[in-house]
Amino acid sequence: MTDRPDSKQAGCLGIFLKLFGIGGTESGTASSREQAELPYKRRDPFLSPAELAFYRVLHPAVGDRYAINNKVRLWDVLSVPRGEGSRKFENKISSKHVDFLACDAATMQPILAIELDDASHNRPDRQQRDNFVDRAFAAAGLPILHIPAARTYAIADIQQQINHRGSSSR
Repeated sequence: MTDRPDSKQAGCLGIFLKLFGIGGTESGTASSREQAELPYKRRDPFLSPAELAFYRVLHPAVGDRYAINNKVRLWDVLSVPRGEGSRKFENKISSKHVDFLACDAATMQPILAIELDDASHNRPDRQQRDNFVDRAFAAAGLPILHIPAARTYAIADIQQQINHRGSSSR
């Protein structure tokens, strides 16, 4: 038996998985050729060290009140009414995201967008982007909270800021 994924000697586990339609395909099939042609790799890490550190404080700060989603595209939160010029506005939000989105835990209704502002947010291009995102969320009636990236965060401070900004969306 070999460790190669395309080995015909898949072993007991491989045979079991194939019975349930799980697992690899035989070498040379269209599916395996398609897989070999795609350049995708998992992005590691998914959250930057600063985002992960903040998430570890954010999660206990909101408790069961909110569900926290990471790296949410504006396209998934905001919509553009159909009409003249709508494609232009859709294109402006299709590839932008916010770092975190707090949603009502029961309904998953967005309550508050949260941006973790590191040093890159001091650049003119990022300030222009942040200004646009802030205006887009304001137009949709959804508050956005900017938190400066820091070495440490106080849970009580984060709770207070979230309670203040999040209550304005209800």
